[in-house]
Amino acid sequence: IVCWGGHSINQVEYKYTKEVGYQLGLRDMNICTGCGPGAMKGPMKGATIGHAKQRHKTGRYIGISEPSIIAAEPPNAIVNELIIMPDIEKRLEAFVRLGHGIIVFPGGVGTAEELLYLLGILMNE
Repeated sequence: IVCWGGHSINQVEYKYTKEVGYQLGLRDMNICTGCGPGAMKGPMKGATIGHAKQRHKTGRYIGISEPSIIAAEPPNAIVNELIIMPDIEKRLEAFVRLGHGIIVFPGGVGTAEELLYLLGILMNE
């Protein structure tokens, strides 16, 4: 499941992202995010707890990034598979191709761009 959201969210929003990740982890679902902090780390952290409760040892916590993002902000410590795409367009395409579902959490301009990219794809189908 792809989770999009901002890196600077408040504590209530972070707890919510973590709870959603926990529920996904209980159902043995893997998490893919932009690999940063905040709404990108919360679902991964929650899923690790959900996977552990189900004794699911092969959880995948996939981070998709690109060089300018990695230069500004390192991946969070939970990511166990890091994919670095050459540019932002390829990164967005990778999210859509990889995900079986997409959850959008609160965020800023980057989250809005991701959501608009997805809407553009859906309008062209």
